[in-house]
Amino acid sequence: MQSLGVVTGSGITKRRLSFACAALAFLAGASVAQALPNLTPYKAPGWSDRIVVSNVVGANYLQAVDASPLRPTDSLFVSFAVVNSGTTATPAGFKNRLYVDGVLNSTWSNVLLVPFPGSPSWGYGVDWPIGSLSAGTHTVEIVVDATNVVAESNESDNVYTKTITVRGTPGGGVRGAARIFPFPGPRLVIPLGNHFEGGDGDLALRLKPGPYWCDINKYCRWDDVEDITGGDPPYRYSADSFASAPPFGMTVNLTDGSVGGIPTVAGLYGFNVCVADFTAKKICGPTSINVVGVGHFTLSPTSLSFTSNGGSGVVTVSGPVGQFWNAVSNDPDWIAVTSGASGTGNGTVKFSVAANAGAARVGTITIAGIVFTVNQETPKSPAPTVSFTANPTTIAAGQSSTLTWSTANATDVSINGTAEPLNGSVAVSPPQTGNYTLTATGPGGATSVTVTVTVTGGGGNGYTYANWDCNNVGGCIDQLGHDVGSAGPFCTAASCAAWAYDHFAAATCTAQPTYPVYYYPPPGTCSNYPN
Repeated sequence: MQSLGVVTGSGITKRRLSFACAALAFLAGASVAQALPNLTPYKAPGWSDRIVVSNVVGANYLQAVDASPLRPTDSLFVSFAVVNSGTTATPAGFKNRLYVDGVLNSTWSNVLLVPFPGSPSWGYGVDWPIGSLSAGTHTVEIVVDATNVVAESNESDNVYTKTITVRGTPGGGVRGAARIFPFPGPRLVIPLGNHFEGGDGDLALRLKPGPYWCDINKYCRWDDVEDITGGDPPYRYSADSFASAPPFGMTVNLTDGSVGGIPTVAGLYGFNVCVADFTAKKICGPTSINVVGVGHFTLSPTSLSFTSNGGSGVVTVSGPVGQFWNAVSNDPDWIAVTSGASGTGNGTVKFSVAANAGAARVGTITIAGIVFTVNQETPKSPAPTVSFTANPTTIAAGQSSTLTWSTANATDVSINGTAEPLNGSVAVSPPQTGNYTLTATGPGGATSVTVTVTVTGGGGNGYTYANWDCNNVGGCIDQLGHDVGSAGPFCTAASCAAWAYDHFAAATCTAQPTYPVYYYPPPGTCSNYPN
């Protein structure tokens, strides 16, 4: 497995990239006096040489050590470092080449390398696969700025050649190539946009980010090829025979590069997907698949909802001991993983959600291959505000009180269920103590306010009222000059009926007045009516 990273000063930044076909990383920080950049192979601190050859993966920017002895049955991996000892940055896109026994192995393009005063400015590439070599002496050579596009203060120190010895296999035995590589931490993040140039340099392959996830003993398929350009079609895909292979039970589709099958062994597999064109030009790109065995990962919770103000959340990851996982936001413009970007076994992932000024939205974070959902609502409209009063709040029977109200952020207003203007007033003459509830509704919800008008001197329980509507009906004589109205309260239904018989033949007696009360019986009409 190969790794590409950017290091500034004393440590590596959060940008870590992984490669299975090729990798180069750039570290920043140099203090020299040249007016131009100067690229040369470099022996990094903790490394055994400027070029390190090993039969196992696992080199990093802190340590890379040559393996010994090397055997013909070993899959060999090369690590190397490049320093910019100048005082200006290199331009982006300069070419570097790796040769094995004088034969071009690979060519790749690199981003700029910026020096920083006070410490060496250097780049590194680790675990670059070169396949197996026969017994005997071989050379491995790195050429920096191979096409000489960078104007340097010293153009004579761009090449470093290392001689290695591959010994015969003891006893004639055959060592099987390792297939499963337990890579640590965030080295498995493969960015979009990186491509790798081989052979003639005009065939480019772009793979989607990994790692992918599969359940053991279940059919699994991933379309990992995002783009291929250059070369001469038709194209033919394969797994790189010199690097670690796909999971047991899975193969690379010859026509589209997808990886599919039924994986039978759990583990984290890093391998190369290669494509060859009609003229046999070939280019490889890295990918990885995590096959999860018994004890699949679970998340708790599996989703969270947030207000428009945003906030932070925590997800608990449960999984097999030692099994690698990572967490990647699929909507990084408003969801950010703040801690727990990777881990093994059980762990936690923390994330933040930005404020939302637009429509409701749904985003996701992929954690241990499981999609975690983040829901966020649109900003809410303010709730209606209401001012509602009764003046006076206490009246005598037959008097009136004025209800006055004003509202904001409301679209509808009702008082005791009757629609009213958003702002206004109305006089009421309740026959007895009662409540008036104003409800204002709007986009932000509903607000209700209740006022009480207390009535003294009548209107208690047990009273009845005569209600009439003459409507020009013959024999309906309104002695008070009102075509419609109510009279009361009367102590009994009988006294109400007697009054109606004498005054309004069409009047009916009920427990409540239907119309405004225009006629009050004189004091002393009945014992429970106030004098």
